[in-house]
Amino acid sequence: MGLRKRRFNPLPTVGNVLPGGDIKIHVDAAVKQHLNYVGIGVVMRDDEGVVLHAFSKRILGVFSPHVAECLAAREGSSLATSLGYNR
Repeated sequence: MGLRKRRFNPLPTVGNVLPGGDIKIHVDAAVKQHLNYVGIGVVMRDDEGVVLHAFSKRILGVFSPHVAECLAAREGSSLATSLGYNR
């Protein structure tokens, strides 16, 4: 069994363009039940897709995947607010 080279072909983003000045917040979460924490990640991009801010964080406790995603969304929203984004 050998290694295979994978190609990355991004999906087209037609119709996914933000109006000037807007940001898009991407969040994700991973439940690490056996380690008793949830890992979350947040990436903020501008209207041209340029990364403005990114961070990751551990939250102690065991949560369902749905709740973990909600925690990530809350952290993303809090980050945007603390950085002065208010729309």
